[in-house]
Amino acid sequence: MSADVDSADFWPRSKAKINRTVRGILKARYDREFSRESQDALRHLNVYRYLAGAPHDVELDADYQDKAQAACELLALLGGTTHYPANPGWPEDRYEPAATGARNSNLSGGVGSAWPMHFILKSTMHDSDNSNLWELGHRRWNLNAPMQRTGFGLRKGIGAIWVTDTSRPDDWRHDVIAWPPRGYAPVKYWAGPSKHSREPAWSIHLSPMVYALPEYGVPSVRMWKLKRLPPRQHEALKRWRKGLWDDSALELYGVARLEGSGSREPGLTWLPKRARLTKGVRYWVEIQGLMDPEQRREKSIGYLVEGY
Repeated sequence: MSADVDSADFWPRSKAKINRTVRGILKARYDREFSRESQDALRHLNVYRYLAGAPHDVELDADYQDKAQAACELLALLGGTTHYPANPGWPEDRYEPAATGARNSNLSGGVGSAWPMHFILKSTMHDSDNSNLWELGHRRWNLNAPMQRTGFGLRKGIGAIWVTDTSRPDDWRHDVIAWPPRGYAPVKYWAGPSKHSREPAWSIHLSPMVYALPEYGVPSVRMWKLKRLPPRQHEALKRWRKGLWDDSALELYGVARLEGSGSREPGLTWLPKRARLTKGVRYWVEIQGLMDPEQRREKSIGYLVEGY
């Protein structure tokens, strides 16, 4: 999916195509090797990845599954979430797989033992509480482009998603992964884990093959709520984008760099003050001050988001 903006890119996918693809992912055939609960969670992970523009054919791995579940068993015993749990006295051959699972998983506490496992995904995709807001570590791992395999665990309200896998062949190419998605964005997947959750932070994750953050400083991010669509013709659209900077943009609480680490790509996150993504509402996002991978030329991204 290209971030170069022209009229065809306002909505990279039609509503019909999005709905059809999401239905197909959610109706995938069950595999007897894994629990239905884990497979349902996998389906929802692939839906989020599809919507955001990441590869969405992630599979369950039996070893990751066992270690994620072992991590939940250990953390439930210890009474909280940590990526570096102490050994409560278990034999080493029992403790080490659990500790490995904790180190390599997105962890979520207090999800409720009666809630489905895929609720962990909703919580970690929201990722906008005060402790995670400006880093979005859980969301970035969920959308980790090189991930091909994963595993899930759940025990007494503590959930785990193995997210550090990098086994995907490197012939998959993209430019950006965005949340909320560019173009049409189903609002049911955007909302937080409860009705009391704050509106989620927005984020964009940049392929290092196409974009780079500048060596210093933070690129400029601005948003506008649109009353009408931008012009369709390419040159008119370029003039319209330049003219936007003379109009009043939405106020943001802030913008933060997301540094690349491990297999996670660099990017940006920002939190608008008064911008709710609801059905029929359109926003334009304009990002300036990005660079090409060689740090020689400045690049910009502009894209439309429409809730439905």
